[in-house]
Amino acid sequence: MSWETADELPGFSLGVAREIIGREAVAKLVLHFGGRRVYVPQAGGPNSILARVIGEEATDKLADLWGSSSVAVPSDSSVRNQGAVLERSLAGKTVSVIARETGLTERRVYQIRAELRAAGQLA
Repeated sequence: MSWETADELPGFSLGVAREIIGREAVAKLVLHFGGRRVYVPQAGGPNSILARVIGEEATDKLADLWGSSSVAVPSDSSVRNQGAVLERSLAGKTVSVIARETGLTERRVYQIRAELRAAGQLA
């Protein structure tokens, strides 16, 4: 993956992180840092907290895009909510039905659907 200018660099998202470091490393990232910000060092090294959790290679890959910055890692429940809304949306269910089935507010379902559209996961 390459971007021509800094303006094209993506903001942190689990989808982009998954493409870069893989599903297993992202699962560890969410498990250990979900719901919090984590600092991505410019040069990882084996002693950084991030490298101890997801590995030095994965940390270096994240550093290529987000090094020297703090990124907000979504919580596990946030990831589950996105999955539930995506699944039900793809099945053609209405916002009202999705809200009732997931226990989310309709407003939150609309927000998640907008996030999924922006990420290209939902038309």
